[in-house]
Amino acid sequence: MIRYTAARVVWLAVVVLGVSVVTFGLGVLAPGDPAELALQLTLELPPTPDQIERKREELGLDRPLAVQYARWLGRAARGDLGESYVSGDAVASLIRERLPRTVLLASAALALSVLIAVPLGVLSAYRRDTLVDHICRMGALVGASLPGYLLAYLLILFFAVRLEVLPVLGFDSAQHLVLPALTLALGSAASLTRFARAAVLDVLGEDYLRTARAKGVGTSRVLFAHALRNAAVPIVTVIGLSLGGLLGGAFVVEWIFSWPGLGELAVNAINAKDYPVIQGFVLVTATAYVVVNFLTDLVYGALDPRIRLSAEGR
Repeated sequence: MIRYTAARVVWLAVVVLGVSVVTFGLGVLAPGDPAELALQLTLELPPTPDQIERKREELGLDRPLAVQYARWLGRAARGDLGESYVSGDAVASLIRERLPRTVLLASAALALSVLIAVPLGVLSAYRRDTLVDHICRMGALVGASLPGYLLAYLLILFFAVRLEVLPVLGFDSAQHLVLPALTLALGSAASLTRFARAAVLDVLGEDYLRTARAKGVGTSRVLFAHALRNAAVPIVTVIGLSLGGLLGGAFVVEWIFSWPGLGELAVNAINAKDYPVIQGFVLVTATAYVVVNFLTDLVYGALDPRIRLSAEGR
């Protein structure tokens, strides 16, 4: 297990370094001069060429790209992601303020997704090619096909406009978490249901399950204690990928529901062309996605020793 973990740590470092290169490249390739943009947001009059040049020197933009990247990476490693062009606040502080809310939303959505998808996937596999199976598969297909923003508006129309039982905007109470979490959960549950169904189908015909049935073991125990346990590796993989995707891909839902998380911060930064904030958002969410995948690797390496031994052999 130590060799397996060490190999995954090395790959984690390589991928995070690649993420940093891409993130830095976003700032370099972005249209406009960052020095001029920063001055335009702080000065009442258009900046003069001398002011722009001084600002470029202050930001280090007059140096070679390799030097700029090394300087930016060193600061990022210390938690310094620069300052917002719009507010002048430290980007790291803005992200620290909003990250817990995004983590809360993503965690709630993932929990709902698992609670919905895993029982439906197991039931669909057990009742294969029956009406129950067809309904579950059709529901998963519809859920996977609906765009997140459309699903959000449908939920708002039903629960907030017609039934008037849930609030839509803000972060004032636990009720405000329900609609955005449900929006994310339904989209994620659609994919997870199909994976759970396929994984359980792969093990339902195994000899040990037939032996368990022959010994009189109950259906629910056969399905959840034996079949689901042995189908856990692909399901855990999808759950891990879902969490990473929810952390980085919830910004549209956050914007729709005015949820004060990283997504809303990113949308506002994009509208204002606030490139340091955009870079910080991309770096943090991409790194979080990579770290979640790393932890997922460790979990299913522990669940299935064959995966761990195969990786150690390579």
